[in-house]
Amino acid sequence: MSEKMVFADKPVKELIAELNVHLKQIGYRPSSLKTYGGILNRLQDYCSTKSFDVFTMELGRNFIQDCYGAVLGERNRFKNISRAIHMLADFQRFGMVFKQHNCYENKYVAPVP
Repeated sequence: MSEKMVFADKPVKELIAELNVHLKQIGYRPSSLKTYGGILNRLQDYCSTKSFDVFTMELGRNFIQDCYGAVLGERNRFKNISRAIHMLADFQRFGMVFKQHNCYENKYVAPVP
């Protein structure tokens, strides 16, 4: 049984706009919204230039390679770019994003004996 994507045929421009609203609703920080927004705006420009209307993971991989010279999923300085593409893919497929939490945000403090 194949799974149907929630927003399979939604144009990239609309998909990105709705993703940005969703990210605000689920509490992404303004700095994260700015970072991901910049990447997604560049993706939108890339799609316009290449005449792509609908997002696919192949398009995401090509975008990262063509615009950043990187590979999707690299955990180096391109991690935010990969994350933005994966968030867009999750939003297209499920209609939501699975928020990641920084496990180092709250530093462990050993109890005082």
